Amino acid sequence: MVPETYGCTNPEALPLYSQVLAPWPPAVNAIWVVTTATAASRHGARLQHWAGELGVFLSLWWPDGMDDIDSPEDARHMADLIYRLVFHARQQRGQAPVLSLAGGRKTMSADLQRAGQLIGHRGLIHVLDRLDAATREALAAYERRDDAFTRPLPENLAEAFQPVLLSPGEVGSEALETEGDRLAEIAGPPPPPGAVPRDTRFIDAIEDIQRRAQSLLANYRLQLSEREPAGNFRALYALPARTVEHLRASRVGTDPARRDAELDWLRRLPKAELHCHLGGILNPAEMIEVARAEAERVWQARRKHPPLNADLQRLETWIRYDDLAALQRWLGHGKKGWPEFKKLRHRWSMLPEPLGVCAFLLAFEDRPEQLDALIFGELADPRRFHGIGIERYEALGDLQGSGLLQSVATLDTALNCLARQCREQNIAYLELRCSPLNMTRGELDGATVIDRLLRAAETMAGHTDLRLIFIASRHGDREKIEAHIELALNRIEQEAFRQRFVGFDLAGAEHVRAPAELREDFRPLRERVIHLTIHAGEGEDPQNIWQAAYELNADRIGHGLTLCQCPELLDRFRDRDIALEMCPSSNDQIVGYRDHLLGRGENAYPLADYLAAGLRVTINTDDPGMSRTDLTREYHKAAALTRDGLTYWQILQLVRNGFRAAFCDHQSRRVHLLAAEKAVAYLLTQDPEVKA
Repeated sequence: MVPETYGCTNPEALPLYSQVLAPWPPAVNAIWVVTTATAASRHGARLQHWAGELGVFLSLWWPDGMDDIDSPEDARHMADLIYRLVFHARQQRGQAPVLSLAGGRKTMSADLQRAGQLIGHRGLIHVLDRLDAATREALAAYERRDDAFTRPLPENLAEAFQPVLLSPGEVGSEALETEGDRLAEIAGPPPPPGAVPRDTRFIDAIEDIQRRAQSLLANYRLQLSEREPAGNFRALYALPARTVEHLRASRVGTDPARRDAELDWLRRLPKAELHCHLGGILNPAEMIEVARAEAERVWQARRKHPPLNADLQRLETWIRYDDLAALQRWLGHGKKGWPEFKKLRHRWSMLPEPLGVCAFLLAFEDRPEQLDALIFGELADPRRFHGIGIERYEALGDLQGSGLLQSVATLDTALNCLARQCREQNIAYLELRCSPLNMTRGELDGATVIDRLLRAAETMAGHTDLRLIFIASRHGDREKIEAHIELALNRIEQEAFRQRFVGFDLAGAEHVRAPAELREDFRPLRERVIHLTIHAGEGEDPQNIWQAAYELNADRIGHGLTLCQCPELLDRFRDRDIALEMCPSSNDQIVGYRDHLLGRGENAYPLADYLAAGLRVTINTDDPGMSRTDLTREYHKAAALTRDGLTYWQILQLVRNGFRAAFCDHQSRRVHLLAAEKAVAYLLTQDPEVKA
């Protein structure tokens, strides 16, 4: 097993296996073997000869007089020697050793693994074999050769072995590091190779340090949880104290030079998205992709309607020559001063929806950057996309949402884009908001919209748990609000719908209709114990937040930016665990806050105050396509809007809040939380910077 292990770590020096492996962990230049007196006597000379042929330094140690491990006392003495040698290997060579579990008794493998966890190692490896009777006989014959294990194995033997990297490395116990001088005194100088007097003082000392460290760690975790306004993933409290303090001290969103590295780390985090509107998910390139689903019908319409074709040819010419001014004149600007994309529906009224919008978007098929410039104009500059107000912001979505999603083909394609976004952003759980009846001006009806959404949920189930929230708009007719409530209640008894539908939302400009005015309209939803989330306090008085909580019994609040103006209500939200769905980019773009990375804006974003108060704050995108963002960037934007940024610990707290505030059933929420915790713990063990 010694040559087979060396072939794992040094494949260039000894290419034993059928596949040439990269040197994982890093190649070694010395081999230390812990064994018994019998094994050393039987194999030591040949091992030394083999090592000499390869030019590698090899030493053997064994407990004095131990022919085999025959008793608990023998096992204890062997464990002490293993721990000492791992300790000496790290101290003497200045870096942790690579440990191999191949060969030896099971107790020896367990002791070696534990020693590596406590003292540290650069890699934990094993060699599996798939030997049948024929290959065992061939192996026995091969081992009798003088050149055995000094050159590649015969093909039939090479394929019978499989090296496995069990762990890429561990830094060791912080408690043992702090007691390094004491352990070095007990261990003494490294023993010369050969028989070592039996002893247990070293392992006794390690176990004593571990017992005292466990008590100190328990006290530390208790103190940590007591001084925190809100908890974090439980697994984080089991990390070494130095790692916890690093997570609590190191910050995201303060150094522009680190932005890409921070985004890469944030992207790998598992995430829950609780506030995302279907009508705002598409960027300009994705709008064109969705319109392409109706390309054939658009071409048929162009052949049938020459005036339409002439219009589109004119548009295509302007686009080809980058004549943005001509496009803007053709579209016209309303009193507000921005392009009136909504008029496209009326300009080509001979077409069934959404063909007019699709035809317009397809004119940009080869030039999505022109469409981006037309929609956003100066707002493409993040320094200008700031404090523009809700009306201007909502106009950015006129070419998507209900303007585009009026057919099965466009709706399905948009949902495919959403699924791709979720995979790219590592979104494990998503609550998608939409108003199904707003998509029924074309070939769709409410039932069909719901069926396509449920179908998409099933398709995404392998990577994202998609749930649905219906929206009633304040600025819509009262009848439309009632119709959406009725649509939800009529489907609630159907199992497939009930599993995916998790809540109801009131959205739209707050000044149009106060939550209290809709108390009776929302009563049927409360009677069916349906979760409610209400857009409130985005830019209006905290009275709207109070009404959402007390008149409509909201379980969550969308945005809640003015809650900080009412300390008594804030305390009530904390006590009742009413979560806030903050959307940093749209909050800044609509209301206007100070971005510390961009160096502009005046108002202080209230996120840090909310976290300090113990509120269950979540981070979301709102309308990622309209806000030119994604969920990863929203976490970074939250840090940029916060004075001195956010700590890694706070980021993980926000991630946990997203799963905890989900409207799904208790068991699903628990499963998602546990999966997220496991993923976070693994990520922290793999990232040397974060676990430093």
